[in-house]
Amino acid sequence: MDSKQTIHVFDVDGTITVSDSFMELLRYFNSSKLDWFYTWLRATPVLVSGILRRDLAEAKLFLLSRLWKGKRQQDIYHDCFFFFNNRMKPYLRLKACAHIEQLQQNKPDEKIVLLSASCREWIIHLAIYLDADLICTELKYDEQQQFTGLYATPNCKGIEKKRRLLEKYPADKFEFVSYGNTSGDKALRCISKQFFYRYF
Repeated sequence: MDSKQTIHVFDVDGTITVSDSFMELLRYFNSSKLDWFYTWLRATPVLVSGILRRDLAEAKLFLLSRLWKGKRQQDIYHDCFFFFNNRMKPYLRLKACAHIEQLQQNKPDEKIVLLSASCREWIIHLAIYLDADLICTELKYDEQQQFTGLYATPNCKGIEKKRRLLEKYPADKFEFVSYGNTSGDKALRCISKQFFYRYF
């Protein structure tokens, strides 16, 4: 029987980064204090609803819609490239990045996967930087490649993380070593041969 390939699965926000990348994104694109104030003022009812239902996916989508709805995908990716380099990259955990680099050097046959509730638009630049595969929340675009203000996939958090990972990498062919930092990552514990919690 062929042995399974090992995949090292990393949560992003709080595991590879020091701060939450979505919050940094909002600060970056609402640079003035007035813009920041009005963004949160408009979002307050949706945030309160999300907190009460213990689901902030709707609030995240609302804020992204305020920021990007109707904007072309290419332009969003372009803007997020600068966000990654100017705001997100300085907040990466050096120990986490060094650990990934060491894995790639010492175990070149084993794959690195970033598994995140954050959206592809800005996390893809981290995946490219770390030479890693990416599974994350996806936004929906229309035929003109303009952001519709909707999700293309469910928010990639908790049980959805586990489902998306196994959908792409079936457990009969792959085994997982997982790294996370919140209760939403613990869904991976039951499918991982090793699970590291707040390792970095």
